[in-house]
Amino acid sequence: FPVPRTRFIPFFLHENFNLSEIEPWSEASSASYEDRPDNRGSLKYYSPPLVENTEIAGPIVLNLYASCRGSDTNFFISLWDRNPDGKEISLTRGCLKASHREIDQEKSKPWLPYHTHTTPKPLIAGQVYQFSIRLNPIAHLFRPGHRMMLKISGSEEVPEDLFQLTQEHLLSQTPNTITIYHNAKYPSYLLLPITRGNIIGTYASGGDISLKSKEFMKLK
Repeated sequence: FPVPRTRFIPFFLHENFNLSEIEPWSEASSASYEDRPDNRGSLKYYSPPLVENTEIAGPIVLNLYASCRGSDTNFFISLWDRNPDGKEISLTRGCLKASHREIDQEKSKPWLPYHTHTTPKPLIAGQVYQFSIRLNPIAHLFRPGHRMMLKISGSEEVPEDLFQLTQEHLLSQTPNTITIYHNAKYPSYLLLPITRGNIIGTYASGGDISLKSKEFMKLK
């Protein structure tokens, strides 16, 4: 990775739970979820319907700005394909313990952060931190009309249709509130390896047909 023709495109998280190529507004509000033994909350962000066959192949990274009211938390991230009928199919997932957020800058790449896991650092309640969370590499084709769905949670969910080796993770037993930021100062985004399509963009981002022609010529 990356394979030839890969274009790493950021899909930004927005206050209306939208996931798109449009950069977030400066005054955009944050969103929160609860993580308690009796309530494992989550947030879901959906892209607008895709307008053309869009293929992703390779590593995926969620660059997330977040805070919590505790000294640590667990992030469980998953990417889904939602068809026009509303059925959602899980594609891949990743996880990170917030105190293990430190990465080795020399070994890391924009699409592949390298976490050291050597010096865990507790969080300061209410302080905003950046987390680079790796999702397992995949290859998948989103059809026109389908949406991408990004789920952020404090608990692990292993769908029956997800074919991959799994292992159980310990869940936090301390009640916590996690806040996700998505404004111009804290632009959380999902970095996707686009290998085909998304030349025009989604319905939300619009696009210039002439741009499609230029990008097509580059790929030939």
